[in-house]
Amino acid sequence: MLTTQLRQIKSYPTYQLHAYTRSSSSAAEDMFRICILETMKWLRSRLSRFDTLPEQIMLPEPENYDLLSFDMLQSFSLSIGFNISVVFIESRGVWSFELTETDMGENPGTDRERPPVNGRTFRTEISFMLHNDCVEIGIRTICSEPSDTTAPCKVFRPAIVKMLAQNPMIGLRNEYEMNGQPLDITTRSEANRLIDAVQDPKFNIPVVIAAEAPYEAEECHEISAADVKALLSKHMAALKGYGFDDIQLSLYGLRPADELSSVRVDISHLGFETKLANKDHTISEAKPQMPEKPAVSITDEKADRLRTFDCQRLARKSVGYAFICFVKEDCFGIFNNRMDMKLQCGDVIIIDHNTVIERFPYSVSSADFDEFYCRIKEKVLSLPMRNTVDFGNVVFGSDARLLEIKEKKKQNITIEEKCDLLSQENRELKNKIRDLEQKSAAGNQTSDELRQYRKLLRESEENAAQLSASLNELEMRYRKISDAFYNSASVIKFYKDKAEAAAEFPTEISAVAEWAEREYGEYIEISTRAKSELKKYSGSLDVSTLCDGIYFLSGYAKFKTGRIDKQLLDLYAEHSGWEVQNCGKEALKIYKSDYTMNIDGRKLLMDQHIKYGIKSQVLIRVYFTWDDEAKKIAIGYMPGHLPTVRNST
Repeated sequence: MLTTQLRQIKSYPTYQLHAYTRSSSSAAEDMFRICILETMKWLRSRLSRFDTLPEQIMLPEPENYDLLSFDMLQSFSLSIGFNISVVFIESRGVWSFELTETDMGENPGTDRERPPVNGRTFRTEISFMLHNDCVEIGIRTICSEPSDTTAPCKVFRPAIVKMLAQNPMIGLRNEYEMNGQPLDITTRSEANRLIDAVQDPKFNIPVVIAAEAPYEAEECHEISAADVKALLSKHMAALKGYGFDDIQLSLYGLRPADELSSVRVDISHLGFETKLANKDHTISEAKPQMPEKPAVSITDEKADRLRTFDCQRLARKSVGYAFICFVKEDCFGIFNNRMDMKLQCGDVIIIDHNTVIERFPYSVSSADFDEFYCRIKEKVLSLPMRNTVDFGNVVFGSDARLLEIKEKKKQNITIEEKCDLLSQENRELKNKIRDLEQKSAAGNQTSDELRQYRKLLRESEENAAQLSASLNELEMRYRKISDAFYNSASVIKFYKDKAEAAAEFPTEISAVAEWAEREYGEYIEISTRAKSELKKYSGSLDVSTLCDGIYFLSGYAKFKTGRIDKQLLDLYAEHSGWEVQNCGKEALKIYKSDYTMNIDGRKLLMDQHIKYGIKSQVLIRVYFTWDDEAKKIAIGYMPGHLPTVRNST
C-alpha cells in the first residue's frame, strides 16, 4: 500500500531588520499611523490582481495619515489563498502584521527562473511598537520547509522596508540613518562612534568597511649614470668634497659613478622605481653604439590614490541589509587599536556582531571592480539569513496575539468570553511550541553542517599555516633586500639634489640672504639683523661653506617636521661636519640682548647654533632657533661669533 510520507518541518529566518523611525518633527503617533498605512499600501500592491479586496485593508493612503484614527484599526485574520493576521493593541502601542504564503518560485519567465520548492512557505512578519518619540520597527521573513530540502533559499527584502526608508516623515535608523548613502569615516570621533556601535551587543546591522585605496604607482624621473657624472663634474670647484669619491661611496655600498653597474632599487616602500630595459636592473654608463639605459628612477613626493571601491553603488542596494562605510587612512590606527582589525589600504571588510567575517585585500577588489561589486553585494544581501537579531521591544505574531489575550483578560468579560480566550491562548501556545520544534530541526541540521565545516576549516588552517610560513620566509628575504638597497637609492637622490643646489650657491656674501630666502623660504626665515651683519662683515669668509651651512639648516627643518629621517640628515651634515649645538645657558642669561632677534614683530631667543672652524680667518657661526609658530628655522645672526662667558669655543 502506497502512502504519502509526512516529513518534519524546519524553520529559519531569511530577511531580518530591527530599526527605529529617525528623529523627526512629526509626532510619534503620526509616524505610527504612517507605518501602518505604508504596510497596508504594500499589501494592497501584493493583491493588485484580486478583483476585490478585503475591507479591513482598505485604509487611507500614507499621505492621508490624518484621516486614520485608532478606532479604525482592529485585530483580524483572513484566509484568501494565503493567511493574513493583524493584531492591534492600542493600550500597548503594538501593531503586528503577519502574511503566510506558499513559495511561488523566483523570476518567472526569465532565464533566472526558479520553480517553487515543494512544501516551502514564507511568513512575513511586520511589527511596530509606539514609543514617546519614535516608532520601533521589526521586520522579518521566516522560511518553513521539509527538513530534507536542499534547494537554496535566497534572502528577499520586503518592499515595505524601502517604502519606510524613503518616506520623508518616517525614515529608518539604527545608530545611523538607512538612507542609501555610505558613511564617511574621516575623523577620530567618527571612527570611535562607529566602533562603539559595532561593539554594542544590541547593534544588529552588519557593517561593510571599504578602506581608502593605496597610492598609485608614482611618476618617475630617470637619472642615468652619465647624468650623475655630469652633475658631479659641473662646477667642481664649488662641489669639491660632495662628489662620489671612493671612500664616501663605499660607506653606502656604491662604487664611483663610472663604475656603477649593480644598484637595484626598492619600488614599493621608498617611493623609488626602476624603468630598466635589461633584466639585470643595472645602472651603467651609456655606450656610443647603444641608447642610454636609465639608471635610477626617483619619484615625486605626492601621488594620487588608486581607485577606491564604489561605496555609493553598494550603499544604494544595501538599505536594510548593512551599513557601507568609507574609512580614511588617517583612521586606520583607531580600528587597529580598538578592534585589532589590521586594516590596510584598499581592504574591504565585513563585520557582523563585532566580528570580522570576511576580508578582501585591494588586489582582490581591484582585479575587476564590477565583478567584485556583484560578489560583495551577494554576500551583503545574504547576511540576514539565519542571523541572530535582537528585536528589542518588538513583538511578532504569536507573541502579539498572546499579549492581546493577556490584555483582554484584564477586562470585565463573561465566562464564555474567558473560555474563548483560554482556547485562543492554548492555540497560540501550541503554535509557539511548533515554531520552536521547527527551529530545533533547523538547528540540528545546522549542527551537522557545522561539524563538516569545522573539519574543512581544520584542513584549510593546516594548509594556510604552511603557506603562511613560506610567505613569512619570503617577506624576511624581501625586507633584507629592500633594506640593502634603501641607502643606495636615498644617497643617489640626495647627491643629485645637492649637486643641483650647490651649483647655484652664490659666490658673493651680499647675495647669500636673498638666495637663502628664495631657495629655502619654506624652511628658513632670516632676521633683519642677520642680513645686516652679512652686509657689514669684512673678514675672510668661505661663502660656499656658509651656504652649505644654510643648506644643512634647511635639512634640519625638514627633520624637525618629520619630512626626512636622521640618516638623511647626516648626509646634509657630513661635508662640513655640521652639528646643532645649544648656546651656553650663562651666555644666554648675561648677553640676552645679543642673543635676541626680531622676526615679524616677535622676539625670539637664539638658543642654538652651528659652527665651522676655530680660527678667526675661517670661522663661521650661524645662530638660530626653531620658530614653532612658523615651523621654520629662524636665523638671527651670522656669520660672526656672539659673545660667550668663556673665550673658548
